[in-house]
Amino acid sequence: MSETEDPVVTVARLLRTKMRVAKDSGALASVNVSGEWLNNDAFKSGDGQVTVGLAECADQKIELTGKIRRRMSAIRVNVWTTDMPNASESGKSMRGKIVEEVNRIIRQNRSKPNETLYDFVGAGSSGQGCRAFSSGSEAAPSADWAELSDVDYQKLWYSDDNRCQVNISESGGYAVLLFRFKVESRKNAVNRVVLGFEGYGTAPSSNGVTVKVWNRTLGTWQNAQSNQAGAGDEALTLTLLANLPDYIDTEGYVWFLARTSSPSDDVTPAVLQCDYASCMVTVNGITYCDIASYRNLDRVDVKPFIYRTELVLKSWFIENIGV
Repeated sequence: MSETEDPVVTVARLLRTKMRVAKDSGALASVNVSGEWLNNDAFKSGDGQVTVGLAECADQKIELTGKIRRRMSAIRVNVWTTDMPNASESGKSMRGKIVEEVNRIIRQNRSKPNETLYDFVGAGSSGQGCRAFSSGSEAAPSADWAELSDVDYQKLWYSDDNRCQVNISESGGYAVLLFRFKVESRKNAVNRVVLGFEGYGTAPSSNGVTVKVWNRTLGTWQNAQSNQAGAGDEALTLTLLANLPDYIDTEGYVWFLARTSSPSDDVTPAVLQCDYASCMVTVNGITYCDIASYRNLDRVDVKPFIYRTELVLKSWFIENIGV
């Protein structure tokens, strides 16, 4: 049964996955994004906190029968910082940077707040989110796969012609990469998944890459898409629009496989080159979100001062209730 995602959850995930705040030193600031309200412990392990909550929600008919409606929400986003001992810059300066970053994220994603891109930027062998593995056969995700090294993970971070390479020399073997993407949304709220692979494959009989996705319900790889790329990166996409819970396992993982379209032989190996892989997830929920207003609400009656800016976002989605 299809679900509609809470707009607060959508906005919090958008901010958490897109947040990039640079300190004066050039290092990335640590900003915690959570539900309301302020958590003083967040200041002990980070440079600031962003909280997201619902201010109000209104339901509006947009045609006479009331079947088509617009649900509008006012979402309250608060930015909190303070002056911490031994901090490289003031809490007030950090508050300003985080506010500008919230503005940037919302403005750039105002027409697609319900889309989340998962990729391998910053991923390594010690992480828990997106993972990547290699093999010489098209095995199930539960089989023993060899996880990539940190060096190979770094080659998947960006589309920059620095490619991760898998070679299989044994006769009849395929060069295979397995990608695991952690979907943060509830599986019944997901309405679209687009899996992407960028790279190419070579093998003795023919060149090209084949991609597939794991159907956990049937226990098989499905929805194969192929190309004939044998030199130079080509993008290959696989789009899922129906029965999406079948492709998201109980832990929220989507398993995406890419392999050479043809196997190796005793003389020439099968070689898979991958420059980038990603998973774009769209959920049922708000389809528009923008900044309505913001104001400073600093607490100067405590020591150290708490610097706070409250932003109000306007959002909506259209629904057809069919009755």
